[in-house]
Amino acid sequence: MKPLRLTSSIDRLSEADLHNVDLLVLYNFKGRGNAWREIADFVEQGGNLFLETGGNSSLREGIDLAEVFPADQLKFGSLGRDWQVEAKEELSAINFEELEPKVYQDEPWKVSYVPDTRLIREGSQVLVTHFFSI
Repeated sequence: MKPLRLTSSIDRLSEADLHNVDLLVLYNFKGRGNAWREIADFVEQGGNLFLETGGNSSLREGIDLAEVFPADQLKFGSLGRDWQVEAKEELSAINFEELEPKVYQDEPWKVSYVPDTRLIREGSQVLVTHFFSI
């Protein structure tokens, strides 16, 4: 596997860019997303997609997300400092209890998350579920 930086904006991503790629990792991306149709076609034709929506992503929070997103809506915020998760078997090698608290510069991490399980789209697989402290 060789990492390639195809473009700095997803608006510049083309079908030709995706032709020889097995896995597309979108992170810290900018743009309105005019290429979502090409990305959806890539996934439908067997391509793999990893979306990282935190950081400076233009879509770390929103509604009316493109069809390649696993949910209809994302929120951006803190889920607390502690790892209170239930993970699927695919992630069984990760011992979340041994991880450091989710803290950056003395504040809890902010992440993109699906605020309600009813917003998860049919066919999507949830690998990690987070539980809040009450």
